[in-house]
Parts: sequence; C-alpha cells; structure tokens
Amino acid sequence: MDDGWDWVGFERVLTLPVAFWVLAVLAVAVFVMFRQSRFGWHVLAVGGNRKAARHGGIAVKRTVFLAYALAGLIVGLAGFLFAARQNSIAADTGIGMEFFVLTALVVGLGGFVPGRGAVVSVLLGFATIYMLNNVLVNSGYRGDVVQFVMCGIILMILAIDVRFRKNRHRLLASTYLDPVALTLAPVQGMEGMMPDEITPALAGATVLGTGLIDGPEDVLLDDQDNLYCGTRDGRILRLSGPEFQTAETLAKIGGRPLGLALDAGGDIITCVAGMGLERVTMAGKVTLLADQTSRTLISVRDDRTIRMADDLDIAPDGVICFTDATRRYVIENLGMDLLEGRPNGRLLAHDPKSGKTRTVCDNLNFPNGVCVTHDGRHLLVANS
Repeated sequence: MDDGWDWVGFERVLTLPVAFWVLAVLAVAVFVMFRQSRFGWHVLAVGGNRKAARHGGIAVKRTVFLAYALAGLIVGLAGFLFAARQNSIAADTGIGMEFFVLTALVVGLGGFVPGRGAVVSVLLGFATIYMLNNVLVNSGYRGDVVQFVMCGIILMILAIDVRFRKNRHRLLASTYLDPVALTLAPVQGMEGMMPDEITPALAGATVLGTGLIDGPEDVLLDDQDNLYCGTRDGRILRLSGPEFQTAETLAKIGGRPLGLALDAGGDIITCVAGMGLERVTMAGKVTLLADQTSRTLISVRDDRTIRMADDLDIAPDGVICFTDATRRYVIENLGMDLLEGRPNGRLLAHDPKSGKTRTVCDNLNFPNGVCVTHDGRHLLVANS
C-alpha cells in the first residue's frame, strides 16, 4: 500500500482524475514539440522521407533513437497510470490494447500518413474509437466481435487511403481549387493609352543578354554601371557595363529569384520564390533573411511559411517591405491562384535590426510589385 499510488489512481483534481491532467499536459507538450521544436521537426522530416532528411543534414539515426526512447517513456507512463487506476497489474495486462491504439491513430490521422504529427485529431480519433468500443461492449458483443469491428475499420481506411493516393492529383485538382466570381468595372482614365491607340514604345529597344539569360524577373543597376538580374534556374547574373554584352554568375541561390533591391551597404536583397528573403553580397555570399512570418491567430491553416516572395523595396529606415504573392500555391502552380481570384496574398515587412518578419497587410489578390515613394512616406503595392 502506498499513499502516492492511491492518489494517482483514485484521487481527483478539479473533479477530474489525475490521469486526465497528465494526458492534458502530455498532449500540450507533444503539440509544442511538433510545432515549435527542432527535434519535433526532425521527427516529422524523418518520418516523411528518411532519405531526404539525411540529405538535409538531419542526424537520422539519433532522431530515430530518441523517438523510440520518447515513445517508450510515454508507454511506461501510461502503464503506470493504468496500473494505479486498476490497483493491480499482471503479466498479460494490456494485451490487445496496441490494436485499439492503432485503430485510433488511423482514424485520427485519416489513414497511414507518414511524416505527420497531429495531437488534436488523434485525441478525437481515440475518443471516437473509445466510445465505439464501449457501445459494442455494453451492447453485449463478445471481445472477438469488437476486435473484428476494429479490424474492419482499419481495412476500410486503408482501402480509402490507397485509393486516394492513387488518384490524389486528380482529386485535388477537382476539389481543392475554389474560384470566386470576378466582375470587372468599366475601364476609366485610359483614353489614348490602350494598345491599339499607341505606338509600341519598345519597338526600337536593344535586347541585352540574348542567349545568356533565361527568365529574368527584375533588374538592378549599381553605381558602377553593372546590371544584375535573376534567372529561371536560380542564379543572380551580373552584366558588365557599359555594353552589357558579357554575363557572369554572381551567386547560385537554388530557388527562383524575383524582386531585387540594393540596400544601404551595397548588397542585393532578393525575393526567392519557395525560399523567402535573401541577401547576396558582391562576393557572391548568400544569407537567408526570412522564410517565415508570424502565424495569424485566427487562421485555421498554418500560414507562417513564406511560399512565394515576389517583389520588394527598402524603406529609409532599412525595413524591407516585400510581398508574399500567395499563401496557398508555389510558383509552379501560380496559375491556380490567379484562377481562384481570392485574396491569398499579403504584404510583409522584415526588420534587419531585430531579424523579425511581420504581416503588414493581409488578404491581397496576388500582390507583386512593391515601391517606396521617394519621400519615404508611402508604400505602393500592385494588387492583381
């Protein structure tokens, strides 16, 4: 007999069992681990694609070992709480519970999903299976019938999961796109400026970098008459003046460089689609400035990731204002966002002094161009 043992097994705190509060604390801890900790991110990465995680620099063996150790610790805690609740224990206690746990996990996660950690949905899955199990038992069905029902649930979800994976791209294409009706007002203030009313101003322009540049999005001119632009294959090129006939690679970034700007120190700040905001020195060194922003508290979807940093400009105080054209799609699927016509974009601001990135203006329709006025008092954004 032990007072601590009896307290854990039978006492209540605020009318609820001690085990419930242990569950609540553990659920919050695991939730924070998956959402905010480096170890939690590593666990999800290894679970999703072990080879990619290894190539990304994650210590796969250590992560797997720690994951098993943590699972063993939680199972041991569960066994202790169960024994205290029953006030007895035997060698065969808990046999068959692993099948119950597996069914609840599959229901909570919506299938056999690797690389995903979800606390709330898993708890809902456990509650659902627990209630179903109690209904069957209280209805007088034998234990083998209950196990058969659990097996049927797993097989059904597995069949749906396999079917969905086989046709996932087709299903997503038909259901995920959610376009909104767009009504355009009559065009005003464009008299004499329509394409059929003006002479093409670029008819006599000289094309630079023919055969050297693929897919430039923005251009810079430094004080030494050198031109800089990004390319489709993820490079920043420098065209030497004054003829701009030769091009050399200043830096290899990897993503798609879009907007470019020069900061006060003479470095290039660029928006890289799929990667975020980066700094490129004239020596070719690349530094990541921001790839996430603060999460919107009222948003159901996690919108911290900067998916498509588009264009930028730098305010007089050094703050970098840039657009995240869409929170839903990557640059390869930007046409989907344009088809939807929904305000999925936002204007962000990065403060180099604090290193923080915040959302300035939300719910914009594919914002791309950004420009700070010469007096530094206003910011212009092209809202598509």
